[in-house]
Amino acid sequence: MIKLGALDGDGIGPEIVSAAVRVVEATDLDVEFINYPVGWEAYEEYDSTVPQVTLDGLKECDGWLLGPIFAGEYPEDDLADRNPSSTLRQAFDLYSNVRPIRSYTDTGSGEIDITIFRQNTEGFLADRNMHVGDGRFMPTGDVALSVRVVTRQESRRIAEAAFAYAAERDIDVTAVSKKNVLQHGGTLFIEECEKVSEQYPHVGFETFIIDAFSAELVMNPTEYDVVVTTNLFGDILSDEAAGIAGSLGLAPGLNHSHDHAMAQATHGAAPDIAGEGIANPTSMILSAAMLLDWLGRRETEDIPEAATAINNAVAQTIDSGVRTPDIGGNATNEEFTDAVIAQLQIETGSKKMD
Repeated sequence: MIKLGALDGDGIGPEIVSAAVRVVEATDLDVEFINYPVGWEAYEEYDSTVPQVTLDGLKECDGWLLGPIFAGEYPEDDLADRNPSSTLRQAFDLYSNVRPIRSYTDTGSGEIDITIFRQNTEGFLADRNMHVGDGRFMPTGDVALSVRVVTRQESRRIAEAAFAYAAERDIDVTAVSKKNVLQHGGTLFIEECEKVSEQYPHVGFETFIIDAFSAELVMNPTEYDVVVTTNLFGDILSDEAAGIAGSLGLAPGLNHSHDHAMAQATHGAAPDIAGEGIANPTSMILSAAMLLDWLGRRETEDIPEAATAINNAVAQTIDSGVRTPDIGGNATNEEFTDAVIAQLQIETGSKKMD
């Protein structure tokens, strides 16, 4: 049996996590989901947005789903430092954030198929880049400082993940930095990418400065395959690419180490539409499929087959015209999920019903 955690999160989180759980349960896999508190739900009971009961429970899981959370918007006495996502990434060394962006609708930008590898545990995001404490401080009330951390070890780990992915698919890698201005950290990061590239002579490799690549991504989004970059740049570029491809609601993500993995939609909690039943669950469903694929590469071939079936079912559902409002349709969250499950059962020949 596969044991997965389900962390609903805030805003639209419960709606899209529930949709992803339903889809995974509609496969032929033997899966058990266990709910753990996170975000406001957890804070109200435990004074922490990531309580110890959640951390302990996740250690016993094969992986978990994390819904969107209100990062930085919790009370200052939050014992988890007001960012559950960062707390979980640090606690489980989830150094690699993989964000694939695909075209599911016609946006006039061509067939986009980009996967961004974002270093996940250091960089400019100063709430997660120190072993003890963090890299944020204010020497006076009028001065705010944030320390950027770039290490050879972490740069190399994310580069190795990106090149291995590209080599398996016979596609190219682009490394993005700001080494012309952030010279020490940027140069170090690119140096490690170059070293890893030497181990993959058949994988095409080039480097870009972040501002130039941001423009290039808009003008020629179909020209790039795998992008590897540091934490902040990866966060921004993946949202930019998702917007070009049609919607943040279509962009999944997986945070992983060698031993743990967390499926996480790349968008926020969208409190303005929470409870209205119109949130697009695609990103969370596809993130769950990424988690299954990651597990399957470690355990059994049946799991990645289920992941592929989910991916196909989502694409075919969107192609059929069943779409949520953010991508030009009028389907509710539940109607879209029902359609994906129906298509999944056609895809797999399964009789299993939720």
